[in-house]
Amino acid sequence: MKNRQKANTVRRVLAVIAAALAVLAASAPAIAAGAVDTTPDVPLQGGGSVKSMLLLGDSITTGYGLAGYSPENPYACPSYGNRLAADLGLEAGRTYVNRAVNGDRSGDLLSLLPSLKAQVASSDLIIVSIGGNDLLKNLTLLAGAIAGRTVSSLGDAVTAIAGADAAAYAAAAADEKVRTALAEAQLNFSKNIVEIMKLFKEYNPSGRVIFLAQYDPTAGVTQFAGFDGIAAPMIAAINSSLRAAGASAGYEIADVPSVIDDAAAAKTNILGFDIHPNAAGHGEIYKLLRGMLGLPDAATAEVTTAAEPTTAEVTTAEVTTAEITTSEVTTAEVTAAEPASSDETDSAGASGADPAGTSPSPGTGKATEEKSGCSSVSAFAFFIPLTVLAASILSRGRKNK
Repeated sequence: MKNRQKANTVRRVLAVIAAALAVLAASAPAIAAGAVDTTPDVPLQGGGSVKSMLLLGDSITTGYGLAGYSPENPYACPSYGNRLAADLGLEAGRTYVNRAVNGDRSGDLLSLLPSLKAQVASSDLIIVSIGGNDLLKNLTLLAGAIAGRTVSSLGDAVTAIAGADAAAYAAAAADEKVRTALAEAQLNFSKNIVEIMKLFKEYNPSGRVIFLAQYDPTAGVTQFAGFDGIAAPMIAAINSSLRAAGASAGYEIADVPSVIDDAAAAKTNILGFDIHPNAAGHGEIYKLLRGMLGLPDAATAEVTTAAEPTTAEVTTAEVTTAEITTSEVTTAEVTAAEPASSDETDSAGASGADPAGTSPSPGTGKATEEKSGCSSVSAFAFFIPLTVLAASILSRGRKNK
């Protein structure tokens, strides 16, 4: 009998010690690092936070034209998507996927989406840039009307547009063939964007989806002053269709024109006859999206530290003489504070250039971390009451002898 009581006493002590060790093991990472998770808690439309992001669309989103960009690896350049993913603590190719395609139009994206159904369904945040190429497909036709000759390449089209006078622009704007082609492009975009949004709703009803409105790369640029009179109404029509569809579907539209059009020459590569945003332009889109996601302003964010882990509540086992049941240990729930991002100012912003090696790479702006007040003392705070409980059990065991 005494041997059985002694065995039961030993089992009780072992159960208590096991519970104590489980708590210590669970709290060790927080004790060592002072923080468990520094990923900002960006809210979703259906609740929860952003743990995965998918980028879709065209060359604005691939990062075309930026230092470090390559079609095989869109994750090495300072694009708005790469910088945003770094802020959110996402991993390129895993929790952050860029499936944008250079040159894609709205019809191409609509055709592509069914093959990406699983990816769309599993993404918390989806960002899309589409529509620019719907208009650009008519650029050679428009340039031919402006130049009064056949234009067969984009390079030739840009040369024809830049060298035309006001009368040539006016004639092209009134050309019936050009007007019909542009009207058809807008109509097709309007139909496609509605269908694209329907698929997003079908594949991921609770996902947060943001579309980028189209900016005007020729706005305020002297060399393209005449062409802007044609381009601006076309872009406005595309954006009008996008906003109407977004309002109907409940999706957000990022007002990119508000941060690009005021200084298009400095924020795009238009002076090199390239409409894509440069590093400064991507920086503006990045900051715009940060604001929409509720992240601190990139230029003024204060450094914050991770919250201190809360004390875990340890439930001890109910001990019987027949069987020892181990306790269920509830680990500490750690609330992470939003990490601050340092001020990443693009040097290209002043001149519109995109110099190699000067643009910030994704994730280079690291917030300084301060360890929280959690130390080994906190760990012993978990262990002490369990030690006392173990001593109590031993004492009762001795009395029963």
